[in-house]
Amino acid sequence: MTPDHFSLASKSTQSVLEELQSSTNGLTSNEVTNRLKTYGSNTLKSQKIFWLTILLRQFKSSFVYLLAVAAILALLLGETIDGFLIFGFIGINTLLGFIQEYRSEKTVALLKKFTEFSTTVYRNGTNTLILSSEIVPGDIVVLEAGDLVPADLRIVSAHNLFVDESMLTGESVDVQKTNEPSHTPP
Repeated sequence: MTPDHFSLASKSTQSVLEELQSSTNGLTSNEVTNRLKTYGSNTLKSQKIFWLTILLRQFKSSFVYLLAVAAILALLLGETIDGFLIFGFIGINTLLGFIQEYRSEKTVALLKKFTEFSTTVYRNGTNTLILSSEIVPGDIVVLEAGDLVPADLRIVSAHNLFVDESMLTGESVDVQKTNEPSHTPP
C-alpha cells in the first residue's frame, strides 16, 4: 500500500487516494489504528552514532584498500614520495568523508527535533489536531500558511501553495506546489 514516492507523484489525485485506500473524507479511526499497527509512527529512526564509528567507517571502502595497496607497492619499489602522496590522498579522502558523514548525522538529529509538532489531519470527515508522529499513509493533511510539512505528502488540493524547501535543498526561493501529477522525480 505504500508505493515509491515517484509513482505517487506521477498519478492523479484520485488514483493516489485509491492506491492508499483513502478518500477525500479522510481515514476512519479504525483505519488509523490498523495503519499505526502496520506502519508504526511517523518518526525518523536513527541511532546515535559516535564520531569514532564514523571515522572507522571511512576505511571500509574498496577505493581506500586499492590506494593503500598502491602506496605500499610504491614504497616497496623505492618510490617514497609517490607512496607518501598516496597515503596523503587516503588521509584527505578519510577526512572529507568523515566531515560529510558527521554533518549528515547532525542534520538527521536536527530534523528529528523538528518532527515533534502538532498538525491538522482530516479524519472521519472533520479536522483533527494530532502529533505529526501519528500521521499514517492515506491521511489527508490540512496545511495553512506557516505550517511545517509533517511528512512526504501528495497534494490533493491547493490554492497558491508555496513551500520553503531551504532546509532540504538550500534554495532560498519558495517553490510552488500543485495537485497536478508530476512527470519528473520529486
